[in-house]
Amino acid sequence: MAIATIGAAASSGDRSVHHAHLVALLNPSPHSPPLPLPLHRRDLPLSLPAARRLAAAFPPLPLLLSLLIALRLLPSPPRRPFDALIRSYASIPRPSLAAAALAFARSAGYAPSVPAYNAVLLALSDDSLPSARCFFTSLLRDGVAPNVYTYNILVRALCARGRLEEALAILGDMRGAGCAPNAVTYNTLVAAFCRAGDVDGAERLVDTMRKACLRPNLMTFNSVVNGLCKSGRMDGARKVFDEMAREGLAPDVVSYNTFLGGYCKVGCLHEALAVFAEMTQKGLVPDVVTFTSLIHATCKAGNMEKAVALVAQLRDRGLQMNEVTFTALIDGFCKKGFFDDALLAVEEMKKCGIQPSVVCYNALING
Repeated sequence: MAIATIGAAASSGDRSVHHAHLVALLNPSPHSPPLPLPLHRRDLPLSLPAARRLAAAFPPLPLLLSLLIALRLLPSPPRRPFDALIRSYASIPRPSLAAAALAFARSAGYAPSVPAYNAVLLALSDDSLPSARCFFTSLLRDGVAPNVYTYNILVRALCARGRLEEALAILGDMRGAGCAPNAVTYNTLVAAFCRAGDVDGAERLVDTMRKACLRPNLMTFNSVVNGLCKSGRMDGARKVFDEMAREGLAPDVVSYNTFLGGYCKVGCLHEALAVFAEMTQKGLVPDVVTFTSLIHATCKAGNMEKAVALVAQLRDRGLQMNEVTFTALIDGFCKKGFFDDALLAVEEMKKCGIQPSVVCYNALING
């Protein structure tokens, strides 16, 4: 349908079909009383959920916006409805339509808010980094002042793709623009450096964070502990773990699972079990990750009695074994010559709806 036709339909006496459809979409719930018809110039606030329903019902963007204008449903000033529509297309996600909605709003003489720009940038960054960077450049060219969330979207996108030097450069851009990085900025970078195996770089970022009068939080410390454990630097992980307590931060289940898993990885079963005991003494509830790490480590060490005891604890807590746990148990039984126990574990695995993998069958054959 042409835009001119829409305008004609809107100005004609018979608008009930369009109104009925739009009112149904704008109503927050099926239990809400129906809005009166005809709407004419009634000022209807367009909430984000309503905009999402409209975006889903009318995918062709120019048609949707022209229809809204023709039916005079946009409030005055119409900034918020455009923002809601832009954010709706970004969240579907339809980044190209979100960008088109934003361009439409600007061409119609309306200024979308910075959060609307951020929504489009986030959608584009998940889809295509070059498109996101191009959009960011156009944002600056249009005279929009990015906020810390805008920059954080770029930092996140670059870190996710392993482009750490470019992500670091954003810090300089932020300072140059008078926009101070926040804890989210630093935590994103610290986690990315740890994932890349550059724990020293991550610790330098933590120092920079402190100098900026930002206090490292639990997420910061968990990332550093994870990086140190992955690289087998358990003494360093212990120091950071103790530092958390000095900072007044209580390690959570993620902290303990990471620390305990690090000891399991390097074969320090005694230390891992000590961390497990500390964890339970402090009232934290072990989860499947906790038990999987310990069962795998005890089986690898050949301590099947302890492994079976841990399986019993896992079940007592109402938790279910997973493929990794079963495979470790089967491998451990086979290596100790307990083939009947291994076969029973395979049968139980199947009863739990877990199909034994090639690794599992190899354990049986090699055992």
